[in-house]
Amino acid sequence: MCLTSTCAKSAIRRAIEYQKRRLESEYKNSKDSRRRPRQVSAKVRRVEDNSDRRKRAADAKQQRIQQLHDN
Repeated sequence: MCLTSTCAKSAIRRAIEYQKRRLESEYKNSKDSRRRPRQVSAKVRRVEDNSDRRKRAADAKQQRIQQLHDN
C-alpha cells in the first residue's frame, strides 16, 4: 500500500467498491436461485405424462362401465 494519503484513500475506495460489487452479485445470485423453478428432467416428465394418460384412460373406462350398468 502507498504511504501517501491520497494513494491510501484510493486503495480503500477501490476495496470498498470491490466489496460492494461482490456482495451485490452474491445477493443477486442467491435471490435468483430462490426464485428459479425446480428443474424437472425429461425422464420424470415422460413418466408423469404416461401416468396421467393411464389415469385418464382408467377413468374413461370406469365411466363406460358405469354407463353400461346404468342402462
